[in-house]
Amino acid sequence: MNELSCDWLLTPHAEPLRQGQILMDKAEGRIQDVDQTQQDRPYADRGTVFLTPGLVNVHTHIELWMEKPIPIEPWETMADWIIKVAGHNRTMPEAVRKAACQKSIMEMIAAGTTCVNDITPTGMSLDFLSQVGMRGIVSPEYYYPFHHEEPDVSGFTEHFLRLRERFAQHPLLDVGISPHSTYNVTPKAVEASLRGMAPAIVHTHVAEIKEEVEWFQNGQSSLDRLHEVLLGQRFGPAQVGIKPLESFLPHVDSDWIIVHGVYLSPQEIAEMQARGASLAHCPRSNLWLSGNTVSGIKALREAGLVIGLGTDSRLSNHDLDLRAEARVMRERNAMTARETFEILTAGSAAAIKQGHRLGQLKPDYAADLVLWWTPNEAIDDPYEAWLAPETEPIMVMVNGRIVMEREMPC
Repeated sequence: MNELSCDWLLTPHAEPLRQGQILMDKAEGRIQDVDQTQQDRPYADRGTVFLTPGLVNVHTHIELWMEKPIPIEPWETMADWIIKVAGHNRTMPEAVRKAACQKSIMEMIAAGTTCVNDITPTGMSLDFLSQVGMRGIVSPEYYYPFHHEEPDVSGFTEHFLRLRERFAQHPLLDVGISPHSTYNVTPKAVEASLRGMAPAIVHTHVAEIKEEVEWFQNGQSSLDRLHEVLLGQRFGPAQVGIKPLESFLPHVDSDWIIVHGVYLSPQEIAEMQARGASLAHCPRSNLWLSGNTVSGIKALREAGLVIGLGTDSRLSNHDLDLRAEARVMRERNAMTARETFEILTAGSAAAIKQGHRLGQLKPDYAADLVLWWTPNEAIDDPYEAWLAPETEPIMVMVNGRIVMEREMPC
């Protein structure tokens, strides 16, 4: 058994604990007890140290790392941007893809992330997550917009089943599926893939852009150019006059994670809530690509929608720092620091269907923990101080094992 102490222990749905400590069974990778220590401050006169659950990144693409995001010019549509991304992805050498995996994972860990919900074109990110010891769900993605024919997803099904078999006994990793989006995968293709792969977490992009809504409503939009350039022909939706999520709705249930959702209608949100689907909110990526993002986060949560935060990839974001993401969400939604903290931890864990063992510091929860340091000694609101940019991780632990540790700057 091991213990970890701090100046402030922060966990969702409980009052902040001054001079808290965690007792762990490292061999089993779980928390045994949470209490207040009677010992002197362990870091006296060296700033303030917080202990929190590890952060959960509800949506990213580990294999797509770049120094700077790909710009979308004022005269370009989202289809133009996706064409650029597809070109980058298709021509990426294996060595560059491997380096991208390493950089993405290490950047996330250095920012306090212990669990990730990833979409992969190849499956490569699974191996790198395993090597580092990071927790995650990784979903290979597929495309099938050909609604005029019976879908053949056998190649993808075989790829998924090989990955699932390889990682079936892995203690930290699981394999999901990712039909890329409502405009790149037909309802029949989703149905066919679920027949061969369910049960599995389903991770998909929905209502990210206005062009997607127009495509379903009118039967055409700038997305036609995307299909024409990448696939050689244009494809209208299988059904015109509906909203994007409606095309997948017969299959949506509590295993589904809907990404972005910037242009979801109130009816679609109500359907998500009723079916137990969650929303992966990526405010900075949304703002980068369309200048808009989901609003009314507090009201959506109060209505019962499960919401977690994701960074998306470095193709549409400057970093993979979840607290930076949270600060943008907070500013645009007039949220308190404590409300923001709860979305980053328990909310995001619940969004990836892991709320029963991640996102809180409680007995029998996984020992996925982060120690954070700030040079500030006088703390009025520990949540405000923790969320501030000058606070940084000094130790990251996954399943009772330290995956990152560094000296306090002072």
